[in-house]
Amino acid sequence: MAVRLSDHVFAIPVVDNETDLFESLWPLDDGVNYNSYVVVGSEGAAIIDTVHESFFDVYLEKLGEVVDPESVEYVVVNHMEPDHSSSLPMLLEHLPNAKVIVSRTGASLFDLPGTVIPVDDGDEMSLGDVVLKFISTPWAHWPETMITYVLEDEVVFTCDLFGAYGAYPNLNAEDWDVYLLEARRYYVTVLSKYAKFVNSAVSKVKALKPKIVAPGHGIAYSGDSLVQILELYADWSSGHKEGRVLILYGSMYGSVYNAVDTLVQLLEAEGVEVDALDLSREDWSYALTFVLGADVIIIAYPTYDADVFPPVKYFIQTSMDKGLLDGKAIYVIEAHGWSSSEQKLRQLLNGVDVKKVLSFSQKNPLKIEALEDLAGEIISSLGGTE
Repeated sequence: MAVRLSDHVFAIPVVDNETDLFESLWPLDDGVNYNSYVVVGSEGAAIIDTVHESFFDVYLEKLGEVVDPESVEYVVVNHMEPDHSSSLPMLLEHLPNAKVIVSRTGASLFDLPGTVIPVDDGDEMSLGDVVLKFISTPWAHWPETMITYVLEDEVVFTCDLFGAYGAYPNLNAEDWDVYLLEARRYYVTVLSKYAKFVNSAVSKVKALKPKIVAPGHGIAYSGDSLVQILELYADWSSGHKEGRVLILYGSMYGSVYNAVDTLVQLLEAEGVEVDALDLSREDWSYALTFVLGADVIIIAYPTYDADVFPPVKYFIQTSMDKGLLDGKAIYVIEAHGWSSSEQKLRQLLNGVDVKKVLSFSQKNPLKIEALEDLAGEIISSLGGTE
């Protein structure tokens, strides 16, 4: 059923428990929300974003509980990605008077059904006793994205910004710590590549001083949850670090694992918190959340077909593509048989600060002294003493 957020604003959350991978990439262990909203004014109503077309029938029924279709003057599309807009053509068939509002960039990039009204940053649209204001937030995370603010109710609709994985039929999180992990996982998988644009968008939201932030996935934030998610997003999108050491590794026959295990013991003996993730087995979306907060990252792997071990190679490439290795101190442990892949890894890490590479083989085994020296360097880089 619909959820009333304020005097003029209703939320229509539709839960998807059918999709197993978001974007066919990221596991949905507990589903995902598609949140649409309705603003009801004295001179008509506006729908803010829609839902994935697969759930249109459920959505339309919920919409009818809130508003008479003939009273809908506008459908605002903050973001054109299909999970928020693919039901738009079907929806317009039920809204005889509605016009589509989209950013001017969105209008130029996409063929939209119905009568389209392009808007620019700062434009406003009246519904009588409430006014909608449109604020441009390009590349958070597509070029056309914008947010919509209800001036009188101080509610801002942010679509993907501040989203989270998980199913929240009442737009409430029962376990806040679990929710924050799903919000963090959503950020690193969907938005982190565009961190500087996200940071700019967060600043624009903060400047509004809203009472409620209503995203396209996850819950509606207010009070303490609003304060916390705004601060977390500002932090995540501006070089977030948590003073932690992360080891990303793969091991075929045990030699790399043994090196990693020894290094973990050396660091923990000095009070350093270490996370070690086996990339052959760890889900990448969760692994990326560890990358986000790490100060120091050790990449440990065996050479495979004269190249970097595939699970490590492709995870590192993904982390690079999303900008998550920027500003991190990187150390490398590489094992090989007949040919080193160090140069392949350096090419992969182009532009990243690689502090040291330890390379070993059956002929030139890794000595404990080398790992002790590495542990000392890592502790020093964290501000400790060797």
